[in-house]
Amino acid sequence: MIIIKDPILEPYYIGKDKFNYTVFEIVPVTLSGKGRRKKDAVVEFDPDGKTYEKSFGYYSTLGHALEAISRQKITKCDSYTSLKEYMDELKSINQETQNLINKLNVCQN
Repeated sequence: MIIIKDPILEPYYIGKDKFNYTVFEIVPVTLSGKGRRKKDAVVEFDPDGKTYEKSFGYYSTLGHALEAISRQKITKCDSYTSLKEYMDELKSINQETQNLINKLNVCQN
């Protein structure tokens, strides 16, 4: 499997095999372990900084994988203090993703 990592994608990365692109998320381990937690629960992360990886999607193209990461990144924040803050974050993430897709299109020509 080919692994594609970039600081812009963090905490995600992409794996490429002969069939598809897989998007993985690097998740910090909590002291309560893996699994679901209550929404308002106080979360304590492992002091050693341990992480685990989970896959959250399989895509036929690199562009689709990048778009999925973009959508996921914008939904990671639970709240915004204003509509402008949300729109600025959305615009920033979409611009980063579009820049990566544009570079991909240049490489394919």
